[in-house]
Amino acid sequence: MTPPVAGADSPLFRFNRDRGEIIDEVVERVTREALERAWRASAEGLDYLLNEAAYIEIARLEHDTDPAAAEQLRFWHEVARTMGRASEEENAERLRRVVARFAAETVGHFRPTVFKFATQLLPTGLSYALSKGVKPDPASLAALRDRLIIEGEVGKLRRLAEVGTIVFVPTHSSHLDSILVTWAIHEARLPPPVYGAETHLFTHPLMSFFMANLGAYRVNRERQHRLYRRVLKAYSQVLIERGYHGMFFPAGQRSRSNAVESSLKLGLLSTALEAYIENVLRKRDHRPVFVVPVTINYNLVLEAPTLISDHLAEDGHHRAIIRDDEFSDIRRVARFVRATLDLGLNTTVRFATPMDVFGNAVDQDGESLDNQGRRVDPERYLWINGVPAEDPERDRAYTRLLAGRVVDAFRRNTVINPLHIVCFALIEHLRRSHPSWDLPRTLRFAKGDSLAEAVAVGETERLARLARRDAQEGEYRLSRAAKTDSAAEMLDQAIAALAVLTDEPALVRSGRTLRLQDPRILYYYANRLRGFDLERRLGAAPGGYR
Repeated sequence: MTPPVAGADSPLFRFNRDRGEIIDEVVERVTREALERAWRASAEGLDYLLNEAAYIEIARLEHDTDPAAAEQLRFWHEVARTMGRASEEENAERLRRVVARFAAETVGHFRPTVFKFATQLLPTGLSYALSKGVKPDPASLAALRDRLIIEGEVGKLRRLAEVGTIVFVPTHSSHLDSILVTWAIHEARLPPPVYGAETHLFTHPLMSFFMANLGAYRVNRERQHRLYRRVLKAYSQVLIERGYHGMFFPAGQRSRSNAVESSLKLGLLSTALEAYIENVLRKRDHRPVFVVPVTINYNLVLEAPTLISDHLAEDGHHRAIIRDDEFSDIRRVARFVRATLDLGLNTTVRFATPMDVFGNAVDQDGESLDNQGRRVDPERYLWINGVPAEDPERDRAYTRLLAGRVVDAFRRNTVINPLHIVCFALIEHLRRSHPSWDLPRTLRFAKGDSLAEAVAVGETERLARLARRDAQEGEYRLSRAAKTDSAAEMLDQAIAALAVLTDEPALVRSGRTLRLQDPRILYYYANRLRGFDLERRLGAAPGGYR
């Protein structure tokens, strides 16, 4: 049974009414702050900001064949041509025009009727794809819901959504993440959030419908200049100030290596704190802001082959934006989802313990708690001489503290599956088998290596014992299969799962021997267990094959 639409009175349902005001506020704020900076520091004058934006925009648009790019290119050529001889007043007006253009291109739409339809269309549409296009398959639809496991203090989050504003900050592995988390939020009967998505997803055959109608806003990571980044940051902050629940990926991009993120983009993460501070300083009638880390835990990641290839690219030739990966082929997406369902593989979305913008835990009523579980007034963190006051250096320190708490929540709420355990065990065995090789050489030249299945089972068993001990101590979590299955059963699951990814499976069984056909893929899934000192402990654990 489809759960009822969560919170039809949620702030997002009034977005279209507020949209014009939000754009105006973003434009006014970014323009005013840029002018104030220009007056205070000549090194960041308006001509510098505009020239930087024009240079990057022209370089970006000159090779764009989209008809809409031609008009934008003319605009930026005009800015570059006339800026040098313009007066300060004319540059200020030009700045406002540029900011308004960025804001209008960024801000999304939300249509309540489409939302209700889309929350049913997503599982139904996937069911249609899984039934090979004949008709929606109720069994596939049920299987989709059964395979999405939602964990965490969901009841508490529903209460917090009533008394405050929630900002979800998920891990990021796949372009499927935004749809998956939005669906999980809906299934958990939580209010829908506003969220950012890369521009090219707005033209993707699967994603475009959802992106265009469900409150998503455009993020163009090719626009690496200060003015655009300030517009994005201001937009996120204004939404939170107005009580809109939000979601963004604090790591900024998908984890290329598949390791749990340990480095976050502080600029966007700071918008939750700065929105709270702005409301306190302006003495607005405001709601508390809660930050909720979310881990997205796949068995298999659709784009794994492309992501790990980019991560391992030699000479630093990494791509900031990848458009030609497995996600770009809708038929491949459908085959991938169908195959993972056939194998009975789950995906777990886990909502971590919510915290305030200073990283403190919060209780059921949204009250902040110190390390001893005592209630504290978060506004006191802003006091200087007994009253709330601005202090940018202090706020940067608070943002770093919040980022550290989010990273810790990511680690402790990551769910490890049998595939991760098997791949880590095999990769570490492979590295010990070639002690004089560095990692790139191991992954390149060990392709085609074989090992006895008994060795693989033994190595998996040793690692499983360590992983279960770590999970008991709260380092991370294990899926049900990782907790209970034997090493041999885990190996069987891994071999079957790895056969889904490519035409040439990464791990193949031949009799009682295993052949490593693509160590890079094994390394990708092994990386989910990096950072927990397992490499050293596994090498020292008794019973291993040398």
